[in-house]
Amino acid sequence: MDPDGEVAYVTNSALDIIQIINLDDSIIQATVPTGDAPIGIAYSPDTRLLAVANSAENTISIIDRVTLELINTIPVAVAPFDVVFMDDSNTLYVSATLGRGVSVVDVADRRITEFLTACSAPRDMAVTLDYAYLYVTCEDADTLAIFNTADTAEVKFIGVASQPWAWPSRRTTDGRSSPAAGPTW
Repeated sequence: MDPDGEVAYVTNSALDIIQIINLDDSIIQATVPTGDAPIGIAYSPDTRLLAVANSAENTISIIDRVTLELINTIPVAVAPFDVVFMDDSNTLYVSATLGRGVSVVDVADRRITEFLTACSAPRDMAVTLDYAYLYVTCEDADTLAIFNTADTAEVKFIGVASQPWAWPSRRTTDGRSSPAAGPTW
């Protein structure tokens, strides 16, 4: 959903597009081509960019949210699933379900700057409201990985129920899905 709650951005993996839906009249107002099999989508905190995980292509698409034009396609680890922006609107975390970790991407430089070894089959992600912690569900390992974003070597693993995906969270005014707070280390 956009920051104003007026538009929803929906990935369509079968057609390799994003559908932009006006929520007032339930009309698809635009479609935007992406890479192969888009899944995860997020917009930057400054609301200028959309990032889309193209799972069958091992890339992310960066799209201008106003013009709906493709800006860049950036290669990432195998089978990207979810995308989460940091507060600078330039750093992007990309879970890689078959890549067994999370790519940290510099959007402006179009490159991976770090790879976080998370677990087997990382899926859904969220950052805390203060951007201090990154939460990653690990489907095949039955864990939740929590990374300190200031020092990604600091990670905590918590055992959870079988095959975790998303978890209940708070929707923030800037559209992020976020756990309320970080862990007690």
